[in-house]
Amino acid sequence: MKSKKVTVFTCSRSDFGILTKLCDRLEKSEKINFHLLVSGTHFSKKFGYSFSEIINKNYNKIFRIKNISFDKNKEINISNSGKNLFIAASNYLSNELPKALILLGDRYEVLMVASAAYILGIPIIHLHGGELTEGSTDDSIRHAVSKLSYYHFVSTQNSKKRLIMMGENPKSINIVGAIAYESFKENKILSKNEIEKKIRFNLKEKNILVTIHPDPCSLSQMKKNVEVILNSLKKFYKSRIIFTSPGGDFKSVKIMKMIENFVIKNKNSKLILSAGFNLHQNLIYHVDCVLGNSSSGIIEAPFYKTYSLNIGDRQKGRELPNSVLCCRYKQDEIENKIKKILNKKKITKVTNPYNSHKIASKENLKFLSKFNQKNYSIK
Repeated sequence: MKSKKVTVFTCSRSDFGILTKLCDRLEKSEKINFHLLVSGTHFSKKFGYSFSEIINKNYNKIFRIKNISFDKNKEINISNSGKNLFIAASNYLSNELPKALILLGDRYEVLMVASAAYILGIPIIHLHGGELTEGSTDDSIRHAVSKLSYYHFVSTQNSKKRLIMMGENPKSINIVGAIAYESFKENKILSKNEIEKKIRFNLKEKNILVTIHPDPCSLSQMKKNVEVILNSLKKFYKSRIIFTSPGGDFKSVKIMKMIENFVIKNKNSKLILSAGFNLHQNLIYHVDCVLGNSSSGIIEAPFYKTYSLNIGDRQKGRELPNSVLCCRYKQDEIENKIKKILNKKKITKVTNPYNSHKIASKENLKFLSKFNQKNYSIK
């Protein structure tokens, strides 16, 4: 009998891709009554309407919170969206009363849902806590969610040490590596021709995958930073350049418009609004360089032994595999690093701190099967 109700929250294509294997296991479990709570950019057409991917999974119980508006690119919209999400999540949680809530990472939507759950006394299980990204507001949000959480599944030994320094009980922390790696191992690798048909774009001998998220700087500085990247990429007109959409952060719509204008003027480039998890991983596998300021270049690209160029300070503080190169928002530095990567042979051995012998979703399920809410108390 599925007696133990467990809710997983997702608010973007990228986090759902990471959570998919865990969601699949919870759905199939004989002990778990699985709920999926969906919000954020999943419902945004500007960001590819990734909710369609979730519907295709045919989970039995999906709950929707449509809280986000990107009609105007202002901080107040994010604040109001957060307020709406907090209210809606509070209503869902108080009505359904799950035995546990599983949250991933560091987006502001996650903090809103975590706050609601904490106030209502619902235990939170946090995934990928304890990591460091000094150049991003995500850092503060991630640590805040960790402090609201009852149990932690972390990716590295250093993440565990950091949570302990923050006052978390060592017994409440389990090192499982990058949670998405289980999905990566089972992901079907498509041929180059299959990829080209899916994205309706021919690849060349050298290909670059680009993801640019907003940095926590002024709007004018962010525009300059993006312009530096785009101007650098113009020099590589013989290569194919594939952009994925930025996350649904403040200023992301501005970045999207700049990318759209670049793609119109540069026929060797393509923008994919929502690649979907399988396609996105295949793109990482087939390209020669993953470029930008996204964690995908640090956690995902190394798994596929693809070089990445991490630009700026957004990911500063993360543990870096040896396949990751870094540089500032300087055009000459970016161009030189891209040239260096494109001239390299495929790396054969990656030293990767995010790899683990454990299967994260199994560890989660094992914990949830034994978890007794009676032993839970608010910190």
